[in-house]
Amino acid sequence: MGGAVYTRLPRELYARNDDVVLATTNATTLLQWTSEVTSTYEIAVTGYVANATTTLTVAVQYTDAAAPAAGMQTRYIYDAAALVVGGFDGTRRIRVLGGTSVTVTATAGTAGNITISTDAVWS
Repeated sequence: MGGAVYTRLPRELYARNDDVVLATTNATTLLQWTSEVTSTYEIAVTGYVANATTTLTVAVQYTDAAAPAAGMQTRYIYDAAALVVGGFDGTRRIRVLGGTSVTVTATAGTAGNITISTDAVWS
């Protein structure tokens, strides 16, 4: 009988930035690195909105290994999403071309209202 075989694959924390307060309404760099080899990463964010509903944009800029000729691309975990007071989380999986940079930024609609943590896991 055929069937799916599940194997636990090694996953390694590649980068982390904990409890960053988005103190301005300008883009804040949360993580930035250069991928040594072509790899898949999972970018995860978690945090909370402290005082009032606000917007959040979390952008991931990278060169996709499947389309390197397209150059740097931007994908979003949140794209000007309206968030209410309380916690939030989100993820994005990306396949990065080796030797190229990855940058994760966050932009809040209200200064000082969002605290965010970010992990990049390599698999």
